[in-house]
Amino acid sequence: FFSACHVRPRPPAMPLAQGYAQRSLAAKAHQHKSAGHAGACRRHRSASPSPLRAKPMRLSHVLRDSVMACDGTRISVVEKGIREIDAVPDRYSGIETLFASNNLLTSLNGVGQFARLRVLSVANNCIARFPDLDALAECTDLRILNLEYNPVSQLPNYRYHVLSRVPHLRNLDSKDITKHDRQHYEHILHKEARMLDMM
Repeated sequence: FFSACHVRPRPPAMPLAQGYAQRSLAAKAHQHKSAGHAGACRRHRSASPSPLRAKPMRLSHVLRDSVMACDGTRISVVEKGIREIDAVPDRYSGIETLFASNNLLTSLNGVGQFARLRVLSVANNCIARFPDLDALAECTDLRILNLEYNPVSQLPNYRYHVLSRVPHLRNLDSKDITKHDRQHYEHILHKEARMLDMM
């Protein structure tokens, strides 16, 4: 139903001011897929109709239609065309792991319904803005998070913005959260905010 986004290589690190000057471009980028994985952000084909055009795919739809998607403590819905983490039946509320990579998510709204969630993988989606990560603050047990190859991961101070929402996180994008990260993220984000105010 979808065509893969054009894949672009990761850009080199850029100065903070330049990074914010290009922020809107980064947020719109249909980019990045990891080797061996499907394309991250797919677009509808305008020439041919698709069932998802009329009714966007939601997490609840996949869980309803696939009995194999959940094994009791883990949900695996990789590459299902999911655009939204909507409300699901209470029997899923106790899951500890959610694998939802290679979908079409633009926000993590709804993830807070999984109160015991410890591992979340949403790599290769279409999440582009820091506010789209705000729901992570509801996941107080979350320890491992993968957001690789989402446009948001290319924004300046990305790791610190994630940590500000999930300060108890231990690992982000397969890299451990360091003592330096924990001690300095608030100062760095405060400095960033002051710089933005002057722009």
